[in-house]
Amino acid sequence: LETKPDKTDLRWRLVYPLLFWDDVRKYANGVGNNPPLILSIVREESYFDSNAASSVGAKGLMQLMPATASEVASKFGVKNYNLSNPSNNIMMGNYYYSFIKSLLGGLDVSAIAAYNGGIGSVNQWKQSLNYSDTDSFIEQIPYPETQNYVKKVLRSYWNYVRIYSGN
Repeated sequence: LETKPDKTDLRWRLVYPLLFWDDVRKYANGVGNNPPLILSIVREESYFDSNAASSVGAKGLMQLMPATASEVASKFGVKNYNLSNPSNNIMMGNYYYSFIKSLLGGLDVSAIAAYNGGIGSVNQWKQSLNYSDTDSFIEQIPYPETQNYVKKVLRSYWNYVRIYSGN
């Protein structure tokens, strides 16, 4: 489209749907995560395909590695879960995001980058990069895939907030 439609145009809701919203909100609120941000991660990780599987073995809506899910389950006392179950996957993804965010000073941008590039990488970048603000940090992320991932998640987040504000 040459001119972007107004935020109330229903076409936006087709591109930024609220699929799995009840589970996202429930589990995000349960651990202090931002629900629209978690929905944005789901959108970018799997585009709401609960059967998504990556070539390296990540599974489900939030594309969790089985080993990561196992560690998270142990930390949060989860006995039974199935990463192919949308509700379980969203629960485990929220636990994981909450955990990495807590290790990274409570900063969402750092946690988003770590969700894609790993906690060790983000800690290394925070030590070695010369940045003055969040935008500068994002622009200097040395992994193009992670830099683009952070930008896409934040773009989705701002669109969700813009489109659904007041709902």
